[in-house]
Amino acid sequence: MHWITERTPRLVNHVRSLWEGRAALRTRLEGLAERTDQVSWDDALAFKQICADLVTLLEDLQSHGQEEVALLQRSMNQDEGGTG
Repeated sequence: MHWITERTPRLVNHVRSLWEGRAALRTRLEGLAERTDQVSWDDALAFKQICADLVTLLEDLQSHGQEEVALLQRSMNQDEGGTG
């Protein structure tokens, strides 16, 4: 991502947004790991919810990865430097 901001400074806000999104995904994953550690072996409802939340997180992670690729492609297709 540093390469993108160096090559196309006008995309710095998009890069920051993706960094923040990545941090939020990490936080969600850590929360799911904690919940998994704490769930009782006989609490099927809680386990089912954790699984559903994990599926949602994986979908969001895939979407985030696609956004990163799109931003990389966008930076390669723009003229270098400047804000105009």
